[in-house]
Amino acid sequence: MEKKSGRISKGVSSSKRKDQIGTSRNQFFEEMTNRLLTRDVLHGEEIIEILEKVAAVFMNQPMLVEVDPPIIICGDIHGQFKDLIRLFNHGGDYVDRGAQSIETACLMFLLKIRFSKDFFLLRGNHESSAINRVYGFMEECCRCYDISLWERFQCVFDRMPVSALVAGKILCMHGGLSQELESFDQIRQIPRPVDIPQCGILCDLLWADPDPQAIGNCFLHFNFKAICRND
Repeated sequence: MEKKSGRISKGVSSSKRKDQIGTSRNQFFEEMTNRLLTRDVLHGEEIIEILEKVAAVFMNQPMLVEVDPPIIICGDIHGQFKDLIRLFNHGGDYVDRGAQSIETACLMFLLKIRFSKDFFLLRGNHESSAINRVYGFMEECCRCYDISLWERFQCVFDRMPVSALVAGKILCMHGGLSQELESFDQIRQIPRPVDIPQCGILCDLLWADPDPQAIGNCFLHFNFKAICRND
């Protein structure tokens, strides 16, 4: 017996769905976007198609994304789908806590696929299997789908960029700066796919806070200009 919920059902592949996927990728992704925006449900093969495509898009872009203004930066969506549709550029923590993490992530991934040079997504500390298995995302995937969907999402999260540099002056990340960071090349050279480690530059970029009790590095004063000179 297939699992179902009011939002997403596992579903069975139909010939119509296969025809739609096989015709035009662009039309398919546009259709999926419109369906999410109108609160329609997505079937399993549709979500898998989205995840496979966006993983490739992320891998074709650097770990440190360099962008020029004007740009709007937002973050910590945490599965709040209604808030998401009002925002169009984010800075990590897309899943967990809210009731619609699957729809939230899928909509952002679709926008990334369709507008890859203008829409940027950075990884947050909840885009990690160790965290989102605890804070609700795994439970949502299993309730609405099955564990394999959650595992596929982790494969995408492990390929996401972690930082953005705006106009060569503003460094964006979900967490904070690392004492080990001396050059932007250290971010660019972080290999992917990669899970979030418990220490080091990648951990600090996603976890560091100006707080001695933070999981990552505690940063209060940091010479950002020195990093720029070393780049």
